[in-house]
Amino acid sequence: MALTAEQTEQTNRVVDRLFALMKTSGLYGPTHPSTTKVGDELVGAVAEAGPPFSLRIANEALVRDRQLVPMPQADYAKFCKLWNVFERFGLEGLEFDAAVET
Repeated sequence: MALTAEQTEQTNRVVDRLFALMKTSGLYGPTHPSTTKVGDELVGAVAEAGPPFSLRIANEALVRDRQLVPMPQADYAKFCKLWNVFERFGLEGLEFDAAVET
């Protein structure tokens, strides 16, 4: 079964906030207010996306729970940069088991 439009949008938001967190933490460090704000936004995006779910890369595409996630070209460029960092650390995917309370 294909992802709904809402699931696709929510998943792309998670990827966007992951990318933003990577950028802000790299620029300002983990305790800077900008970084913690983006971290909170990521927590919210994951909660809205409805855990549990997994994100993987397959043939240079984003897959959520074995379903292809369509994304705009600008988001795809962010996704590729993010995933390159993950690959350097040996990560094959991300598992979101539950929403986090803030």
